[in-house]
Amino acid sequence: MNFKKQFSGSVILFVFICTGCIHSSLTMGAARDVTDKSYYEVEQLTTSLKNYLTADDLVNGRFTVEKLLKKIGVNNIGDSLLCESYYLIGIYHLKVRNFYDAIRYLNLCISLKEKKSEYDQRYAKAVYNLSVAYSRLGDINKFEKYALKSLEIGKSIYDESNPALLASYLSLASAFIEVKEYEKAISNSNIALTLANKNPEGTPPLILATVYHNLSVCYSRQGDFSKAKIYLDKTESIYKYSRLDQNEDYINLLNGLAIVYNALGLKAEAVEYYEKGIALAISSNSAQAFNIINSYSVFLGTNKKAEKGRKLLENALSRANAVYEADPHNYFEVLNNFAGYLREYKIDNKKSIQYYEKCLVYLNENDQEGSLKTMVYQGYSLALEEAGESAKALGVIQSLLFSYRESKSSSENFVNPPVDSLKPDINTIKILKVKYNILSGIYKKNADQKAIIAASNTSELIVALLDKVRINISEEESRLILGDRYHDSYLNAIHDFNLLYIKTADPHFLQKAFEYSEKSKVAGLLTSTRELKAVQFHIPSKIGNFEMDLQREISLFNVRISEELSREKPNELLIARWKENLLETTRKRDSLILIFEKQFPDYYSIKYNTQMVDFKEIPEIVGHDGNYINYIVSDTVLYTFIVNRKNQQLLSRPIDSSFFNDIKQFRSLLSMPSPTDNAFLKFKQFQTLGYRLYKTLIDPIKSYLVSDKIIISPDNILAYLPFETILTSYDSQQNINYRDLSYLMNSYDISYTYSATFLAESVKRESNRSNKLIAFAPDYPKPIDIKSVLMSRQAGMGVLNDLPYERQEAKYVSDLTNGKLYENSDARESVFKNESGNYDIIHLAMHTLLNDKDPMRSTLIFSQLRDSLEDGYLKTYEIYGIPLKAKMVVLSSCNTGTGLLFSGEGILSLARAFIFSGSQSVVMSMWEIEDKSGTEIVKMFYKNLKEGYPKSLALKKARMDFLKNADQLRSHPYFWSTLVIYGNNSSLYYSKKLIITLVAVFVILILSIGFYFWNRRYS
Repeated sequence: MNFKKQFSGSVILFVFICTGCIHSSLTMGAARDVTDKSYYEVEQLTTSLKNYLTADDLVNGRFTVEKLLKKIGVNNIGDSLLCESYYLIGIYHLKVRNFYDAIRYLNLCISLKEKKSEYDQRYAKAVYNLSVAYSRLGDINKFEKYALKSLEIGKSIYDESNPALLASYLSLASAFIEVKEYEKAISNSNIALTLANKNPEGTPPLILATVYHNLSVCYSRQGDFSKAKIYLDKTESIYKYSRLDQNEDYINLLNGLAIVYNALGLKAEAVEYYEKGIALAISSNSAQAFNIINSYSVFLGTNKKAEKGRKLLENALSRANAVYEADPHNYFEVLNNFAGYLREYKIDNKKSIQYYEKCLVYLNENDQEGSLKTMVYQGYSLALEEAGESAKALGVIQSLLFSYRESKSSSENFVNPPVDSLKPDINTIKILKVKYNILSGIYKKNADQKAIIAASNTSELIVALLDKVRINISEEESRLILGDRYHDSYLNAIHDFNLLYIKTADPHFLQKAFEYSEKSKVAGLLTSTRELKAVQFHIPSKIGNFEMDLQREISLFNVRISEELSREKPNELLIARWKENLLETTRKRDSLILIFEKQFPDYYSIKYNTQMVDFKEIPEIVGHDGNYINYIVSDTVLYTFIVNRKNQQLLSRPIDSSFFNDIKQFRSLLSMPSPTDNAFLKFKQFQTLGYRLYKTLIDPIKSYLVSDKIIISPDNILAYLPFETILTSYDSQQNINYRDLSYLMNSYDISYTYSATFLAESVKRESNRSNKLIAFAPDYPKPIDIKSVLMSRQAGMGVLNDLPYERQEAKYVSDLTNGKLYENSDARESVFKNESGNYDIIHLAMHTLLNDKDPMRSTLIFSQLRDSLEDGYLKTYEIYGIPLKAKMVVLSSCNTGTGLLFSGEGILSLARAFIFSGSQSVVMSMWEIEDKSGTEIVKMFYKNLKEGYPKSLALKKARMDFLKNADQLRSHPYFWSTLVIYGNNSSLYYSKKLIITLVAVFVILILSIGFYFWNRRYS
């Protein structure tokens, strides 16, 4: 059910129409051609029509139009009054959506004006409203022609900076939204804002509020909900502080706020806005009132309150029916919503089809109802599919994608339009998803290979549009939501191409399946890092640094607002001021990015790069002896790609809830052993589950491996699993002995990556030969209290205590590498922000505090003393704004690899933030590090790094050495397996053995050459 379309439709219509009539005045001061009774009757009817239109009284307006047409048809009343009558009749037809009649009468008004060469305000408004009519008919060329013409007329009447032009720019923006030209809508809205800022006194608050609301609509439809929220918050503040009427526009604003807050996962706030809007809408029969009732009903249905939502919609339909004669469009829009609700929440699909077909009768008689047609056709096709009428359903949805022609055969229904002909927005993606579901259903029924090929092509088209949408989103949170919401489209593509590969053995399909397995991983993170790379290497440093400063400010304001809102008694004035600062900074950042895209082609080419690595590139990326293992997890299938210099294989196996339960239970067994547990039972469970996971995850691909070096790209819940701890055999031991179990790490050298494509990006980054290290190890003289809201992963710990072993570790590491150490009160957040970008290795030995409810507020805790510039809490948001050039960041802290899991994007952890900011690799912890054990392993890890081992092998040797000397308790995997390596796994230091060997070879070579020439001389 496409309820989000309602988000802006009614406010746009209001702007389109009322701009032309509310701000107009009757031009009847000119000399009258006739003075008889007929003139005065027409004048009176024209005045009455204007008043009815202003009051939105369409019933009396219709009667008045009928009388007016009879009078002007038989009387000579003069051009001026006739022109005004034609104009208002045209406006009436706009309001009742008779767009062809609107065009006819507006053209009559325009012709009379042109005949007399009167290019005045009325002429400009008539031309503008003519463009509105064409926009509603979907004729974008004529819309733009007349809209720009009306603006030029306005500029000739006023000065270009005159606020009187605000309405024209605002209306242009609204019309561009209607025809899905969002960039043009944003451009015109920004011009309107510039005019408003130059003339604050002359700008009506309602106009300003509508400009901001329009911008929120653009960003919402492009999937950038975080930015939409910024503009909606601004709109709400204008209503609040200017004390604007809580009218239909206000209802529409509340609807928009509720939808966006819900999309961002803020359900409590969404409910608050919905309830406020419903209280106003329940007694109104306006389009805006029906829109919010529909949105709220869908919200209720999604949250398992379908019956309550049904009653709301049923009541709305009854009220819409009562005013059917005056506004049939509203009735059929509500009827469509109710039909969709009955279908989507499995209430009555048969009745749903009946209601849709009733809507189709209306649409056949009113072909100008473009937006309603889109909604009806989508819902109707889904209802038909559910009823078993797949072919008919496909024909219906195809007519939306190819509106200029009807399909002539079923085979034509398998064809897709070119990607460049489609608008990259959420609504288009929804239409294509409907088509995909129908095609997939056809294949399941009759195993038609053409249907699955068409389905795979459709899923490709969806992903191509998602790529475009993602690139145009500037806020990280919105990219995460997009990836989470549409992750199934990537899984569908993998499923379909795998199926085609199995059927045909065509390697093209295998390559396609691999391509989409790569695209399904961290697409948002990859987009963000490519943007960062584009700024760092292709934008002048002064401008690039300014953009990064703005990004840091945006992060800071987001953190401040979030923290203040979490307080028991938030400071509303402070929040309002920060929101204003956030809006201003965001607009500055967006303007700068627009300049980048227009003036720096290299930046543009990198930012808009959506290429994935190919099979043949994998050996170069992971090494000649490397094995790349890419897992893809759906609800029912586990896909495993294994790629190396010899093999490219895709294995699939069915899974169910037991697979997910095994991982959850095994992961829980890796937690700190408790004296109260049945230790032997836990040990046996660990062996059973560990071996079962091996049989599922590793054993099927074992024969395809070319070495013991494996690089794993986990997916979904697998991201919480340290593969090193799963067991390659089951040993029926009678005593607890974790030390001697057959861990996977004993057989393989393991590292991790988000995807091969992402790994390739880090491999290709510019790098130097140095290994400058900076380490931070604060002390905590006083215990740090943990708020209950942050206790989700640190249960039982009311305070954070000092970490003396961590400081010893940092001292050892800095001495070993001749690095720079900031310890105790010198380990300040401000120092880190200023210095970290200059180093190749960053070592952080400190406490971490996770926030699962708001992962961007998880924090590393620096020294709490002597830092006047910062608060000592480095939050995830802030890390995103710090440009790094590090080869490796070691997070010797608790839970740095843990956090909220987003489909496709992985775990939203602190470690991910460091990767985003430019680090080539991160060593992170998957749970709390036991201070002493962690210190021992980290010291050995660095010692092995210095000897020239790759990172993963250095960590493996450190773990194995630790286990050799560990007692029974500390041999438990909790103590030694928490650290894992993500990213570039190459060595940081040259091997001493290699250097000695090379020197020896060089010396032998020199001696041999010398001996050769000495022999020649004396022979």
